Amino acid sequence: MDRPPVIEVEDVTKVYDLGEQKVEALRGVSLTVFEGEIVSLMGPSGSGKSTLMNLLGFLDRPTSGRYRLNGTDVGELSSDEMAWVRNHDIGFVFQNYNLLARTTSLENAELPALYNGTSSSAGRRKAREMLALVGLSEREAHRPTQLSGGQQQRVAIARALLNDPRLILADEPTGNLDTRTGAEIIELFKTLNREKGITIVFVTHDPEVASHGQRIVHFKDGLVEREEAGGGAGPAVSVSSSEDGAGASGEGAPAGGVDDGSGNGVSNGNGHGGGDENGGGGPRRRGLGAGVRANVRIALRAIRVNKLRSALTMLGVIIGVGAVIAMVAIGEGAKARVAKQMERLGSNRVSVYAGTVTRGGRRVRGARITTLTEADARAILAEVPGVVRVAPHVRGSAQVVYGNKNWHPPFTGTTPDYLQIMNWGVDSGSSFTDDDMLLNRKVAMIGKTVAKELFGDDYPIGQTIRVKHIPFEVVGVLKERGTSSWAGDLDDIVIVPLQTAQRKLLGIRYVRGIEVSAESQQATSDVQDGIAALLRVRHKITGTKLDDFRVRNRTDILEAANEAASTLGYLLAGIAGVALIVGGIGIMNIMLVSVTERTREIGVRLAIGARRRDIRRQFLTEAMVLSLLGGAVGILAGAAASLGLSYMGGWQIVISPGAILLAFAFAAAIGVFFGFQPANRAAGLNPIEALRYE
Repeated sequence: MDRPPVIEVEDVTKVYDLGEQKVEALRGVSLTVFEGEIVSLMGPSGSGKSTLMNLLGFLDRPTSGRYRLNGTDVGELSSDEMAWVRNHDIGFVFQNYNLLARTTSLENAELPALYNGTSSSAGRRKAREMLALVGLSEREAHRPTQLSGGQQQRVAIARALLNDPRLILADEPTGNLDTRTGAEIIELFKTLNREKGITIVFVTHDPEVASHGQRIVHFKDGLVEREEAGGGAGPAVSVSSSEDGAGASGEGAPAGGVDDGSGNGVSNGNGHGGGDENGGGGPRRRGLGAGVRANVRIALRAIRVNKLRSALTMLGVIIGVGAVIAMVAIGEGAKARVAKQMERLGSNRVSVYAGTVTRGGRRVRGARITTLTEADARAILAEVPGVVRVAPHVRGSAQVVYGNKNWHPPFTGTTPDYLQIMNWGVDSGSSFTDDDMLLNRKVAMIGKTVAKELFGDDYPIGQTIRVKHIPFEVVGVLKERGTSSWAGDLDDIVIVPLQTAQRKLLGIRYVRGIEVSAESQQATSDVQDGIAALLRVRHKITGTKLDDFRVRNRTDILEAANEAASTLGYLLAGIAGVALIVGGIGIMNIMLVSVTERTREIGVRLAIGARRRDIRRQFLTEAMVLSLLGGAVGILAGAAASLGLSYMGGWQIVISPGAILLAFAFAAAIGVFFGFQPANRAAGLNPIEALRYE
């Protein structure tokens, strides 16, 4: 025969592993189908003909043997390459039509165009042409339930023809049709073969349908039993099973290549599919933007079909996002109220620092001043009314070493009263004592960060660290304080006795500051004035001379209150976040149900050329659309709830744009996170098993 082979099957077997039992569906089949032929595969149920059809259409893989399509060894193809071939070179026509129930005839016929480089408009135009070709121009807007069986099969044929395949595989195409309609469908196939040169392979158990093939290949018990000429004129071609020793001729087959997803098409021996009209590779996949738009349309259609279920699914996200908006607004409002209150109340802690003065509202830093001393601190405690505790201190930074680990934290030299003034406690061990101060002992307390960096999980109390090469015994680990916007990590610190720091670490006699605790918040202002007056006398500052010190009320309490308000806001938002997570679980649950309900749809999409990533993107998009729609409604609901609470309870609220963006982003993240498992499950379905799903 002078025509090139399209299908070459050599000694193919297919064994299904059913656990304890193995079923041999094909037991060594060889077959060659040439370009332009109509071949009928005939046999009783269970004979293996449909299994062979699935292998020919790349819906399944053989257990052993070789299958070449247009000269290309199918065993060497990846799943994406096989999807490309299904989309471009093979048209499927199924016994049960396998149309998507929720879509129109036009949308069903257009389906293959979603998974190649065809634009939306071009795909829609081509789908109309194919429907006109099969006589259904007036039925474009009808859904499958509005069509007769013959019309549904014609839609399936139009879908199979959309990408101009050179091979049509028809599995019992007239099995569900009456005799007259079946004859019309067979005549349509013969017309396509005659006018377009399409190679057609029928699977049937009906001798009347099989007689329209140029060759009839009879199957029995997974073997080719015999071959005979059909009613159409055509050359006899050798077919055999491996058990009788004959093989199919594969000589003269042209070399072919399969697209790898980047544009190289499968050669079919007649110039089709290998390149586009511009001489490049095969059609490229549709761009990401077009694919996203198509997936969004599919998602919105699914939501419209199941309105109540979709609304209930989104309810969790709506509640979660609305709660986030409302709770953050309440938390920010509480923070603003606390800030105002604390600004009015102030703190009972006063700080004295050397070297900075303020004049005319401007902070002026002079030369390094060393006039503030430990004696000044003792004088403040003894002479200023309302002072209950003082703690002079110096500060610096140094390399701290323990074993083979080192860290570079700041250190503070001070007195035992420092921790009480700063409202800071010891987590483990103890503080140093007045005796340690008196005897100049080299002892140290360390913050949590230093303990973690130097000791990890080891117990630090009693260990020796070296600060500027000077050994210090660790006597205590401070309680965790966290971070501050003005001071950074408050736990990254080493505290040692004042005089030890002055003499051993810094080589100075003055102090850089004095922390003072007043007996009450009301006494703070008097204490501040008293300290300033005392130090001017002690430092002999008279007249208009600038002070060589500064005295300020600290805002630590205000900051702590603000942090507490923020923590409250985060806690409330966290509670709302739980609702979002619950909503996400609802989305995952309903998407898993959707995957199960639409298993046949997924099988159809895979059969017409969808890659696994296309299925994954589709279901991820549906999950995100559900989540984002819920998020948008939740933002409106949260804003309305916040305003309602403010109106009814007289609460101050602050609706933050950042909180809105965060809630919306979190809703999108919920969609991706909880939609990934259902999407992966959908993408992992086996095409043939999905098509058989009931």
